[in-house]
Amino acid sequence: MRIARSGTEMQNGGMASEDEAHSMNKKGRKKEWCEQERQKLIVSIPMSHQDLRNLLDYLDREGAPQCNHTLKETIGFLKKRGLDVDRVVAWLHENGGYCDCEVIYNIDEKFGKFVGREKA
Repeated sequence: MRIARSGTEMQNGGMASEDEAHSMNKKGRKKEWCEQERQKLIVSIPMSHQDLRNLLDYLDREGAPQCNHTLKETIGFLKKRGLDVDRVVAWLHENGGYCDCEVIYNIDEKFGKFVGREKA
């Protein structure tokens, strides 16, 4: 039986070198960190996931007015739904949504997958 310096066993029954063990450990830590960051993003959303999805669908709808570089459409949607406009707008700004078209591009890019919006 051959024993590697690190003593870490590979899945194929062989032994991993120290470099391979370090690389596997590093990948595991990176995966764990990515999952933690994903969870932070998800819990940061200041409205229900359904409300965020509906907002993105609303702004991205057929026949929506052209962006006038304000959050006019977004704020109108939030008020109509009785959502906390100040809190949501602050969150949108923190995540790159300074106007309606940036909400569509930046917020949808960053959060759309968490609320069920699939890219075409």
